[in-house]
Amino acid sequence: MATPTPFVGRNTGALVGLVIWTAMNAQAEQPTLSTPAEPYPITHTRSRFTFAPVGTADEWALRQAYIRQHILVSAGLWPMPPKCDPKPERLDAKTFDGFVREKIYFWSFPGVMVTGALYTPTGAQGRLPAVLCPHGHWKLGRLDEPPQARFINFAKQGYVVLAIDMVGYNDNGPIPHDFGGDMVYGLSLGGLQLWNCIRSIDVLASLEHVDPDRIGVTGASGGGTQTFMVSAVDDRVRVAAPVCMISAHFQGGCLCENAPLMRVVMNNMEIGAAMAPRPLVLVSATGDWTKDTPQIEYPAIRRVYELMGAPERIAHQQFNLGHNYDKPSREVVYAWFARWLKGAPADTKVPESPYELDNDLRIFTTARPRPTQAVPSATFIEYWQGMVRAQLEELVPRDAASLKRLRDVLGIGLAHTFCVEPCSRGHLTVETGPPQTGQGYEVRGLQLGLKHRGAWLTGKLWAPPSILPDARGLLLVHPKGAGAVGESMIRALTGKNCVVLAIDPLPLGQRKPTDDRFYYTYNRSNLAIRVQEIMIGLAALAERPEVRRVDLVGFDQAGLWALFARALSGATKLGGAIIDACRFDGSSPSAWRENEMFSPGILRIGGTDTAGALIAPAQLVIHNTGQKFQTRTIEAAYRAADAAKNLRVVSEKMTDQAIVEWMIAP
Repeated sequence: MATPTPFVGRNTGALVGLVIWTAMNAQAEQPTLSTPAEPYPITHTRSRFTFAPVGTADEWALRQAYIRQHILVSAGLWPMPPKCDPKPERLDAKTFDGFVREKIYFWSFPGVMVTGALYTPTGAQGRLPAVLCPHGHWKLGRLDEPPQARFINFAKQGYVVLAIDMVGYNDNGPIPHDFGGDMVYGLSLGGLQLWNCIRSIDVLASLEHVDPDRIGVTGASGGGTQTFMVSAVDDRVRVAAPVCMISAHFQGGCLCENAPLMRVVMNNMEIGAAMAPRPLVLVSATGDWTKDTPQIEYPAIRRVYELMGAPERIAHQQFNLGHNYDKPSREVVYAWFARWLKGAPADTKVPESPYELDNDLRIFTTARPRPTQAVPSATFIEYWQGMVRAQLEELVPRDAASLKRLRDVLGIGLAHTFCVEPCSRGHLTVETGPPQTGQGYEVRGLQLGLKHRGAWLTGKLWAPPSILPDARGLLLVHPKGAGAVGESMIRALTGKNCVVLAIDPLPLGQRKPTDDRFYYTYNRSNLAIRVQEIMIGLAALAERPEVRRVDLVGFDQAGLWALFARALSGATKLGGAIIDACRFDGSSPSAWRENEMFSPGILRIGGTDTAGALIAPAQLVIHNTGQKFQTRTIEAAYRAADAAKNLRVVSEKMTDQAIVEWMIAP
């Protein structure tokens, strides 16, 4: 009997080997074909998402690891960038009632600043708990009254407080808050802000009076997004309070909250739940998008804490207010942090103290200009591209150990970049039409898909009239679909006891991105959809009992899609692949920005050169490379796997006859 798949909600995916997906029996073949499903409906920031966790604590821990990896890949932080010396500068110390305020700035990347203010309790002795406070989209940022009230009160309560500017706000610059980044290299505003939060925790943990084992994070609205994002990926965050943000029907309205890829396979409820079992309090309001939190978001996230055996570590409070981080909301957070960072009783109340606004919080003025080391957007993009190339160079394999590292780092990165879902037995749905007899073969129409998405992928299956044991399976992928496969090729293959499947991948030009600037935050690229479809085809062939080995052939532009699919496929019985490289110049960002080949972050993980390397040591023929198709990492991987003989690179395009000869070779 089939059992439910753990943690599957709308827009939920899985990385094979990281997430437990329970086994299901393959669907029985059907005599007729159903109407194809729509597998990937377009979603956006105001789509209504669901999250219904089931399973065990161990299963959730695997899903949690997947969420963390996906956030980092989406943010361009996989592999993690090198950390420069932040060189914090503390300026203009001023003593107030109960605390000392200093202005502070430091470097998250060379030339990229994080700016803000540091609040230390007066007469601090020993190691104190600390709070990182990102501010959100207040007009004045951290200079506004609600953020200042929070900073000051936390300091009076005995916490060291680091309040930071969002990118482009107040003293943070010269990179603006509408920074578009470089999508194919994985650089985005959201990723930069997440990195700034990680580096802020680095600085906070290094301070003399901070206990690095007692750090909390809290912010509202966009600051709430920063809170649950950094909490999900950085275990140094011991307590978190995202205020007025986690919602099933609104995921964030700014570029800084919508990194490409981020919510293709998950949503803010799951990201918030990745905090478990560390203490988390949700504060919501009846007058904004968190109005349903008591009925929807909180119970779903609480279920994860129950699975982890820590229901007392999550709490929720809602107020009859608009979008806010006002005094009632702040007092809930003060009490929660006191409980978990200072050991206060569970029923502790911490009323807010009177405070005086500080009107001297700006760091850079006419008298003190911003340091000349701070770089503009264009310069930072150039730095980032160079950093990516250097990291990829370090991962070029030299031996078996470094080949494993490439797989562990870039293999995982590639799977997240394409948001692939498992398609092994139990996940597939296969519908088979009635047989028809051809010249020396039998042909059937097929519809394939994933059980939770339905059957949408059409194709044709050719087989000899009498299949001998240990047949060879061949998946043929042409950009024009199964109809483009020649009759003579089919006769030649079936005559050699081959079972041939040709699929109809997403047609060129059919699915066009909308003008929504967050489209790729919520939706797969066309390239990713085609890669998934080819993976389904490989898995379907591998499931056939008469097939002993499955080879893959990608024709014309589909060769590039097939290269990625073969690199990511976890199907059994996989053999080799023959790939038309289409003389593609994978080193050129502009080549990846074409709609049919575009996929966010594709150059962050090395593009086609990484994909080919992941196929080693299996047989791989790459033809029609021309002079610009990259094979350096591929060749290095095959040498490292001691399988150089299994790789063949041909600059000219192979004929159909040569391809057939390869396919029918022993």
